[in-house]
Amino acid sequence: MTKRTIGPPSQALATLVSVCGHAALLEEPDDRATVETQLLFGERVLVIKEWGDWLEVGKVFGAYCHRGFVRRSALADSAHEATHRVWETWTPIRSIPRLKAVAVDRISLGSELRVVGEAEDHYQIWPLGWVFKKHVRPIGVVATDFVQTMRRFVGTPFVWGGRSSFGLDCSGMIQLGLQLAGVSAPRAMADMSDTLGRRVEEEGGPLPGDFIFYSGHCGMFVDESHVINSNGKAGRVQIEPFDELHHRMVNVRQYMYIGHRRLVAEPRPVHGLDRRL
Repeated sequence: MTKRTIGPPSQALATLVSVCGHAALLEEPDDRATVETQLLFGERVLVIKEWGDWLEVGKVFGAYCHRGFVRRSALADSAHEATHRVWETWTPIRSIPRLKAVAVDRISLGSELRVVGEAEDHYQIWPLGWVFKKHVRPIGVVATDFVQTMRRFVGTPFVWGGRSSFGLDCSGMIQLGLQLAGVSAPRAMADMSDTLGRRVEEEGGPLPGDFIFYSGHCGMFVDESHVINSNGKAGRVQIEPFDELHHRMVNVRQYMYIGHRRLVAEPRPVHGLDRRL
């Protein structure tokens, strides 16, 4: 990809703001640029510089900061402390708290919300709109079994850079699944393969929840012989026999097998922005 000159920033900043729409973190301030990662509704990012209609921002995943460009319209003017998280696959945002009201938007599993009011069956969220009470949980609630959480992703479309119920890539599937379990994980596959949990010796055999890494792909064992992964060939998240995946990665895609890793830390609640930028 040829990088283009974008000129100097109009202003250097260091401001926390919240994502308030559908946001892709791009490598350049151009809608045609490569996606670095997706940002979920309500997540907080650090605005670094202004570039006209674009903002350069940083978002930390685990111990790694991802920097890129986001449309100004996808970000609020300030940051909020989340009180709840979307726990359904996705939830509609309604303009008023009525069952038959029009849905003005929809947001993904894992989106972070600040509740500012309530009606009988709905919560009012900042900056505007209403969501079903039964679709959200308090921000401190985490999944107790990340393997079962990731099984929920089966059938989700493959989207490069995706980390939402509307689309996932291979490492986005793992990062989102672990985030919902309260585990702070890197976003990039290369960082995961170096630091996520500990390396498992092959003679021990895989366990459910072990992560497998190749030079260009990753997935997770759901049992001793099947792996869940999101890949462009299938176009979706799927569970397949490990032998079939391994053959395709090594003999067809010519990827190098790196190994598999296992979590060692206990899950803990994680949300908001890590200030280590």
